[in-house]
Amino acid sequence: MTTIKPISGTKISDKQVNEYKQEIAAHTSPNIGFVKVSPIDTKDGKVLVFEIPAAPQGMPIAWKGHYYARNGESLTALNIEKVERIRNQALASDWSAQIIAGASIHDLNEDAIAKARQMFTVKNPRLKDQIQTWDDTTFLNKAKVLIKGQVTHTAILLLGKAESEHFISPASSKISWILKDRDNLEKDYEHFTCPLLLQVESVKAKIRNLKYRYIKDQTLFPDEVDQYDPFIIREVLNNCIAHQDYSRAKRLKPTGNYALGQSGKKQNYHR
Repeated sequence: MTTIKPISGTKISDKQVNEYKQEIAAHTSPNIGFVKVSPIDTKDGKVLVFEIPAAPQGMPIAWKGHYYARNGESLTALNIEKVERIRNQALASDWSAQIIAGASIHDLNEDAIAKARQMFTVKNPRLKDQIQTWDDTTFLNKAKVLIKGQVTHTAILLLGKAESEHFISPASSKISWILKDRDNLEKDYEHFTCPLLLQVESVKAKIRNLKYRYIKDQTLFPDEVDQYDPFIIREVLNNCIAHQDYSRAKRLKPTGNYALGQSGKKQNYHR
């Protein structure tokens, strides 16, 4: 849980701020020389916000010759293997943005496009009137799912018709739900494929979210809450879709994420 700390304010002068910026530039490699400092006046004192630009992809930034990574609220050292892995990211192509020869917007599911348009409108309310005037190709270009009207791997994965899955072969677009008993024997299963944008809710519906009952102090009446916040379940599923390395044509194996009900049956959901 994040602890909210009180604001004590700062009396750092502009001269000291410039010294800090020079120190950051001097001790980072590659050099970070574009640090923006914004003062914010609050009722509890003056606060300085240091905005440090993100490192370019594939280019880890060293501080005084050493590389670090965040682990919770702490810093840990990066070993050579992890540093090289970051550097190799610059050499990798973006599988999701690759254009599929022979595929067209007719290979996409109309309901999925409508859902995407609805979600895009919620995310961009100021464009609501404009979005209504866009045809599907214009909208998907604006949403960066198509590139100049050409279908990408992302378009098929999220919006493609079920029979369009072959366009991304040998990558797999399936999400599997598996129900197992106490002895880890498979009792039921179901596979979900394109369009994954619509399948998240279908998978979520298969996952039993049991009620958890507890009694507060000084009362005889139990409160009921869901065992898992629905937002968390959606987040897990969306992260599986977003962070899968499809270029490796493999699937993630179950990692023990399951809901264990009173019947003792496990529900694995994985990509």
